[in-house]
Amino acid sequence: QSPIYVNRQSNHHPAVLKQIPSMISKRISKLSSTESDFTSSKTYYENILRKSGYTEDLKYTSSTPNPKRSRRRKIMWYNPPFSLDVKTNLGQGFFKLMEGHFTDHECRQMFN
Repeated sequence: QSPIYVNRQSNHHPAVLKQIPSMISKRISKLSSTESDFTSSKTYYENILRKSGYTEDLKYTSSTPNPKRSRRRKIMWYNPPFSLDVKTNLGQGFFKLMEGHFTDHECRQMFN
């Protein structure tokens, strides 16, 4: 069974749609031990991407080990659901509610 990717014309955030080809390219690069392995399997994935409306070519990136990251403080994030049909700013309304109801609350520092 071949993979199915999100169509370019779907109702997803533009940043998500833009990153799909690069995410697939990174994934195939990590799974491939050499660049020749990558090039032999990339045509299969490029054809599936073309069917989903993407025109980008997949590029091989060599994997490098990630340096150890330091621990960050715990922050709660609010990401409202994305839809192209919504015209109001949900995030701004959420922060107005937070400022009005949680000004002196002990959990105020957790909300960013």
